[in-house]
Amino acid sequence: MPRLLALALLLPAVSLAQDNTALNAHGFDHVVGDNDVRDFLQTWRPETQVPGSLGFSLLAEYAESPLVLIQRQAGENTRLPLLDDVFAINAGVHFAVHERVALAAGMPLFLSSRQVETTDGPGIGDLHFSAPVGIVLPKEDDQGFGLSIIPTAYFPTGATDRFVGGGFAGGLTLAPAFGAGPFTFAGNAGVELGRSSDFQQLEHTPRLVTALGVTWAVKDTLGIGLEADFRSALAKNEVSGTNSPGEGVLHVKGRYPVGLSWTLGGAAGINRGGSAAKFRVFAGLGFTLGKRGARDLDGDGLVEADQCPREAEVFNNYMDDDGCPDALADLSVTIVDPEGALIVGAIVMQGEQELGTTNDSGQLMVQGLMPGAPLTIRSEHGSGFYVAAERDTEALESGANDLRINMLWAPGTIRVKTLTTEGGPVDSSLKFEGPEVWSDILVGADGEEMMVLPPGDWTIFAVAPEYGRERREVSLSPSENVLTVIEFGLSAATTLVTDSGVVILEPVLFDFDSSALKPRSRQLLTSVANDLRTTPEIGLVEVQGHTSTTGSSTYNRDLSQRRMDTVVQFLTGEGVEAGLLLPVGYGESCTAVVERGEEDRQKNRRVQFFILEPEPADGVPCHAGQPGQLDTARFEFSRERVETATPE
Repeated sequence: MPRLLALALLLPAVSLAQDNTALNAHGFDHVVGDNDVRDFLQTWRPETQVPGSLGFSLLAEYAESPLVLIQRQAGENTRLPLLDDVFAINAGVHFAVHERVALAAGMPLFLSSRQVETTDGPGIGDLHFSAPVGIVLPKEDDQGFGLSIIPTAYFPTGATDRFVGGGFAGGLTLAPAFGAGPFTFAGNAGVELGRSSDFQQLEHTPRLVTALGVTWAVKDTLGIGLEADFRSALAKNEVSGTNSPGEGVLHVKGRYPVGLSWTLGGAAGINRGGSAAKFRVFAGLGFTLGKRGARDLDGDGLVEADQCPREAEVFNNYMDDDGCPDALADLSVTIVDPEGALIVGAIVMQGEQELGTTNDSGQLMVQGLMPGAPLTIRSEHGSGFYVAAERDTEALESGANDLRINMLWAPGTIRVKTLTTEGGPVDSSLKFEGPEVWSDILVGADGEEMMVLPPGDWTIFAVAPEYGRERREVSLSPSENVLTVIEFGLSAATTLVTDSGVVILEPVLFDFDSSALKPRSRQLLTSVANDLRTTPEIGLVEVQGHTSTTGSSTYNRDLSQRRMDTVVQFLTGEGVEAGLLLPVGYGESCTAVVERGEEDRQKNRRVQFFILEPEPADGVPCHAGQPGQLDTARFEFSRERVETATPE
């Protein structure tokens, strides 16, 4: 390893006499550019020049042992630095003639260097000129492929007696590169002609110059570069391994909008040979006129503060000064009812501003809100089924945001289902009795309807053709956010409302020789009560009781009256107004058929409901002109008793 650490000269005999060797062992040809953060230190890269721009650079350098003599004595190798402790300032100037052509000149200014026996003071090195010419220019933002050729000329202005000056030389370098995002990959391949020296058997013949590097533009004002370069002699040196000196370089570049730039870096020998130092360190400053300190690579008009130099700012009044693409906040509002079902048509408000209504998925997308600010979102519904609900958002983020609002049931919300006793839907209408007059509501074919009723005690009737009328009682509180579900099970009708009265399709049955109702008849009379309560156009109704001719007429009249009193009492208990019912027991005075057997007697034992007000056109059975005779005294007695009765 010590034989190949840096610059190695392995010679059997040493003579330090320098005899105008013209050997330039400095080994650092600074590439003079326009101080772009993508520039390398020793590797050319193609770029679009800014015509008229003028750049200056001063790069201070310390190099250790760029030229070492290694000799073997007493069976061991010894190392003798011939050029060491080099302190220099590499000065350069760059001028852009055209977008494809620039001129560059550089010269090392040596502050001091050390030879074996002496320390040399200030001096100059060889002056070199270059003229990079762009053959293929990369895109404006340094993206894609680019290719340049760089002719270079060296003039022997350096001191040849201290290993820092050589003869006249010229060269040509081909420099391809490729930009990919913040990275630039570059390579150099060229030849250097003209210099020739033979110092201590070290051939310094025409050389091949190669380099490979990559830079990373961390941002438009800061870059990091890594490169490796080799200078290989075309003739093989006597000492193996010394004809291809090479170094690896790492640097950091910074640039300010005013045109000022800075560089820090270091290098280490990869393959020792004449002009490859053991290590180098750099620090420098640059200044460029006529070129912006930083380029607007993404075209958004922001440079210095552009945190995303390769992504254009989206100007939407939100963080428009950071240079990064950003989006306003989009808010997806989902409204659900207390059962978790999506609410369609809910009104979404922000303050007094209506943002829109929810769609069939129960959602509303609100776009273009300002990120960073919390919002109070209120949801309403025109049906009145739900209480307006508010929900505070967290601070909105750029892009998508989700908000879910669970609404409460409005007090008095009712869901009514009208079904058959088998569970199928019934197309019906609903009628109401309660603290307020309420219009009838039609129930659709699905047998379900929702509504909101004022607080209080309500009776709800379900009315459907060919079905018996049913009712349900419900008490609604003004302070309870609950849903009341009412389900009707409708069965086939056992009563029928006509123009003349209520027809019952089954007989009203009593216990034998008693006015007590049989249980089955209670259900029948409940249907009658529902019919009367849901037919407001009916006024006074005569409840007629009839018997067969079995037994005395006086007993039969009394029994029928007691039974009708029981019927009326039951109906008023079911909510029918007592003043609308007139119970009349006719006994056997108004038979329906002539009795010839038990079947006829059953037909005469009957309860009938006939409208008196308004009196039907065909009259009322058992009144004048109808079968049987009206017992006027009994009728007047019943009317008087009903009118003077005190309601319970």
